[in-house]
Amino acid sequence: MTLDIASTAFLAQSAISGAPALHQVSVEEARLMYTAMAALSHEGPQMDRIEEVAITTADESTIRAHVLTPPGPSKSVIVYYHGGTWYWNRYPGARCDLESMAYSYSFSPELEQEWRWSEVYATQPEILNYVEHVAQRFDLNKDINFDTRVKRAVYDEDNQQWLIYTDTGEVVAARYFIMATGCLSVSKDLDIPGTDTLQGPSYVTGLWPHEGVDFTGQKVAVIGTGSSAIQSIPLIAEQATAMTIYQRTPAYSMPAKNRPLDEDEIAEIKANYPSYRDEQKLAAAAIVDPPRSLESWHMVDEEERAHRYDAAWNAGLLIAMQSTFNDI
Repeated sequence: MTLDIASTAFLAQSAISGAPALHQVSVEEARLMYTAMAALSHEGPQMDRIEEVAITTADESTIRAHVLTPPGPSKSVIVYYHGGTWYWNRYPGARCDLESMAYSYSFSPELEQEWRWSEVYATQPEILNYVEHVAQRFDLNKDINFDTRVKRAVYDEDNQQWLIYTDTGEVVAARYFIMATGCLSVSKDLDIPGTDTLQGPSYVTGLWPHEGVDFTGQKVAVIGTGSSAIQSIPLIAEQATAMTIYQRTPAYSMPAKNRPLDEDEIAEIKANYPSYRDEQKLAAAAIVDPPRSLESWHMVDEEERAHRYDAAWNAGLLIAMQSTFNDI
């Protein structure tokens, strides 16, 4: 098995220093050696425990080995976290496209009743506050390693476990390895000819500066009209002196009809959360409203079609138009 970065550095430093091999010293001496060298090299975790074990080799001989264990109890769950959708996407106008009270965790009825969403479609800051609240309320941060990237993962067939290598030099053995990275977790690099000669700053919506950007008095060019552009363009245009939008293919966009939530509708949804969550489990993409029609568009007359299209346009719901007929 390939050694991790910290172990390789430790062995190299041991060889250079002329220190005896670990199997030639006592357990306590090995612990002191590793702790001293780790402190000098700033590589790898401090070792809390070193156990001496006997390993039988392929020729049935026995060799001594020391197992080095980091401090603290072993964890049943470790989450490696390097941001996330609502951490990185801080561009002007960023908000969810599913109703806030549906776009929320369902594992805790108490949480559902406690949290109050302010708008039909929550903004990025509000969603991030919600996520951070959940992490604190359920004491999840203790199991999360922040600012950590998983560089690679190898399945160990012999021991039926995953070996997970991080950019901090840590190697973790785990029975289960869940990659909850999503389909759009890596921001697309600018690959447009000439961007390297641009005089002035450039920004990517998926990697927006956390301190924000002031476009007051600036001339701004926006490339593309995807969902993030549709959300950010109106707000950037309020500040910019001039704006030019480069569009290859027009995107179909509908008004969201966003507004503050009133207390009565919040109370009604909270009172019916259990049945609503059951409906979500059976609905496509967990989107309950509006229900999808079983009729084809040609089964009704033109007046009825226009009526349904107008109602869908004004509904302010993500799949309202697709739900008018079964072939839209």
